[in-house]
Amino acid sequence: DKKSAGIYEEIKKIEDEIAKNGYEKGRLSSEKDRMERDAIGMQATKAQLQTRLSDIMAELSGYEEHELLEGDIETLEKELYKLKAEIESMGSVNMRAPEMYSEKSKDVEGVQEKIMTLENERNSILSMIDQLESRKLEVFNDTFNKVNQKFKSLYQSVFPGGEGSIILDSPRNPFNSGLGFDIKEGKSTKRTERLSGGEKSMVMLILHTSRYLD
Repeated sequence: DKKSAGIYEEIKKIEDEIAKNGYEKGRLSSEKDRMERDAIGMQATKAQLQTRLSDIMAELSGYEEHELLEGDIETLEKELYKLKAEIESMGSVNMRAPEMYSEKSKDVEGVQEKIMTLENERNSILSMIDQLESRKLEVFNDTFNKVNQKFKSLYQSVFPGGEGSIILDSPRNPFNSGLGFDIKEGKSTKRTERLSGGEKSMVMLILHTSRYLD
């Protein structure tokens, strides 16, 4: 009849909504996992660049900046003669040292820029992960609250005067939390572990049915 058809239609809508929420939660979880892998990869690359930077800095420490000489011509000639004598006593020297120093300095700047870029990208990814985690929690809470409201309503219909609600064993960690029940009959309150076998079966039946109610 029309009434039954309407009920089945409503049940189908609720099933579609639950499936949609489940898909969205799964998609967000996959996206979060991918971003976490990217962040770990960037952290490893950053560590490699930092090691390279340390190596370059160690090489640079072997070079000394040339000091500018000031004074009259006679003094400079004496200084030049002194420097030539020192060079001759050293034998073969690396005449490309100033050029190499400049090259290493540029390498340092390049590595530092890469590290900064990686750090910015990593922070951006971590920020997106936080946003996804917040969205994932929002989807979970929305679905949980809807089902809980339906559970409360159906419980009162089955047990007039009684109150029943769904609770999370670990509210601070909802994604790894188990489900429990808070049942009130008059002044008496029972948690899941205190329910009898028959009561648990009835509560689970109400929970299952409440998922398909509007």
